[in-house]
Amino acid sequence: MATQGSTIFTVGTLLNRAQDQGTPVRVLVEGVWLEGTPVASDGHGVILDNPADGQYLVRTNAISVVLYLRDAEPEEEAPAAGSAHAEQERQEPAPTRTGYAAAPRRAVEAGSGSGP
Repeated sequence: MATQGSTIFTVGTLLNRAQDQGTPVRVLVEGVWLEGTPVASDGHGVILDNPADGQYLVRTNAISVVLYLRDAEPEEEAPAAGSAHAEQERQEPAPTRTGYAAAPRRAVEAGSGSGP
């Protein structure tokens, strides 16, 4: 009899992927949608950074749905290497973030767990 591998997807699975990619999510908590980019998680809670509202700390067991937000608009083409716009972008400092900003998480490949 052949054995088959299995994968268990949890709320944390998608939140960790969004954190690794720096992608915003929407989470449904007790009938209320909250939006933000996951910046830290510990298995019990997740911190969502929302530029307009601040940071939410949400218990992962209170989340019933996670919506991984994809880009709504197609990416703009990169400006030519010598253009004034490209030069201006290089000179402008990156915006600073306040609040909790954990170090990026180490990527984990699917199926990396031990098993038969």
